[in-house]
Amino acid sequence: METNRARIKLYLWVLSGFGVAVFIAGYLFLGKDLPPQLPLWYSRPWGETQLTDPKMLGLLPALAIGITLVTNLLLNKLKKLENWLFIFGWSGIVAVAILDLALLRIWMLAF
Repeated sequence: METNRARIKLYLWVLSGFGVAVFIAGYLFLGKDLPPQLPLWYSRPWGETQLTDPKMLGLLPALAIGITLVTNLLLNKLKKLENWLFIFGWSGIVAVAILDLALLRIWMLAF
């Protein structure tokens, strides 16, 4: 089961790194062409309440790194509880993937 733990950790770090790379590349190449407001808060009513400063997009990769760190801590603590390992690990992977897709969607809406 140690290979499952290692595989989950690898997926988490790769997805988190992808989100950070997309964020950095987007700002390096497209930063000066970004509109002054971008949609980020999709849970709010449609319109101006969903918009935010482009710098706030950094929350998405930061949250992905945070989820990755917490999930790795849980994976290290739950060495004997394989069912919990599976649940925590894969839910962390899904959460990070959703954050990465949200970031890509926002970049695509901007251009």
